Amino acid sequence: MKKPMKITFWLAGIFLLLLLVAGYLAPRFINSDLIKRKIERSASEKVGGRVAFKDMDLSLFPRPKTTIYHGEISAAPVQGTVESLTVYPEVFPLFTGRFKVAELLIASPEVTLVLPVQQKKDPAPRPSPLRFPRVLR
Repeated sequence: MKKPMKITFWLAGIFLLLLLVAGYLAPRFINSDLIKRKIERSASEKVGGRVAFKDMDLSLFPRPKTTIYHGEISAAPVQGTVESLTVYPEVFPLFTGRFKVAELLIASPEVTLVLPVQQKKDPAPRPSPLRFPRVLR
């Protein structure tokens, strides 16, 4: 193999190794509490209620994903919990600053829909039976 080709392969290998190490270490250096509060605030505003979760895991490899554990939502008339919610975003829109969901996995969802109580209305008065006047003969 020629020397320039060897150098190219070595550089590509080093680049991939650095990329893997960065993907492994990045979630440990990212302030997850700040991201957690931002996600909770944004989701709460979007649903017009309260969204909370206990823990979050961010992963960049092999595919970017965020997993939320023990999530709760309370927005009238819906209340619910999930054991975990995993969001896989589309990769290319992330480079332009947009977030699009490619796949959403929900484990053990429990949803309660609270409907307002309806008052029983008095039944509409029934029309009296039809009466035909007697025809005089």
